[in-house]
Amino acid sequence: MNRTHRHALHNHTILVILIFGLPIQLIDINFYLILFSYGSIQPSTPFVCLLWWFIDYCFYVGGIVLMA
Repeated sequence: MNRTHRHALHNHTILVILIFGLPIQLIDINFYLILFSYGSIQPSTPFVCLLWWFIDYCFYVGGIVLMA
């Protein structure tokens, strides 16, 4: 395989999209599972809510922008 094809820009974009999706899978999905199981997030603090909002909004939108 040609070395220049492995270092092309489109290969790096896919890797960055996967990196943007990792926090969504690790944090956001766990928060949703806890919310559906217990009816609220434990601990219910403003920091947890802001963290959930940041992960949900920033990383998801970042992945969408990279795909567009």
